[in-house]
Amino acid sequence: MASRLVILAALACSGCITGSYTRSQSYEPVAHAQLATLEPGKATLADALASLGAPLFVWEWMGDGAALAWGWGDEAGWGLSLSVPVGDNSATVFAFDTKALDLPGAVLFFDADGLLLEAREGKLSDIRAETIRRRPAPPPEESP
Repeated sequence: MASRLVILAALACSGCITGSYTRSQSYEPVAHAQLATLEPGKATLADALASLGAPLFVWEWMGDGAALAWGWGDEAGWGLSLSVPVGDNSATVFAFDTKALDLPGAVLFFDADGLLLEAREGKLSDIRAETIRRRPAPPPEESP
């Protein structure tokens, strides 16, 4: 245990320790009251766009319908990083972000005529996973 602490202390002395606080606010929340004014079977796609503005995501739903998603976020947190030089060369960084799909939000489902059929609230990735239509693989004789 003591040898691990000595190694960690040596690395910390040769590197840089940085602390940070970040806060990120993404998009405007859709109020539950706004969603409640859009009544399934009566409200249209035009009504939803006029009330809620442009959606973050749109996907095909039930063949000829559409799902429109609005999401928002408010996150804050503390961070600590340790940077230790390994050599004289620079490092390469790769980043992949699925933050937008992890946002809480609301999804409205419309038929082919633009009539609202259903509204759901929750995590956008969960709602999308439950409702996205997976296209079947082509038959073997049609595959390239």
